[in-house]
Amino acid sequence: MEAGKQILGYKGKADQPWITLDTKTKIKERRAINTELIRTTNQIKRKEIQGKYTEKNKEVKKQARTDKMLYMEQMTEKVEEAARIHDTRTLYSITKEIKEGKNKQRTKLMGKEGETLITQKEIAQRWTQFFAERSMKK
Repeated sequence: MEAGKQILGYKGKADQPWITLDTKTKIKERRAINTELIRTTNQIKRKEIQGKYTEKNKEVKKQARTDKMLYMEQMTEKVEEAARIHDTRTLYSITKEIKEGKNKQRTKLMGKEGETLITQKEIAQRWTQFFAERSMKK
């Protein structure tokens, strides 16, 4: 187990593809300020460092938003180009990359007997039944 940790190391968190090197350097600067803030015990100096950290945090967030907007514009242009030349493979892969992690999971609804309801019609009927029962109780 230890040999695996030493040789392979830990799986790092993947960087977002839209974050530029400039933003990464600002993030490192913000981390350095945060480390300094944590180590400071003097309250007056702490407030000063807190102000620096707040400003740097605003810069990082603004830069990240700008980077993401530019990245999405580039991806949109690629999608439009792929659609124009009927390149469905590229179109699909870019769409999948943009949409990744945003899949809506259906909520599972159980019927009265404990069975899982799958279709929209079954779910709607169960909700109707549920509210009818609730209104009768009142």
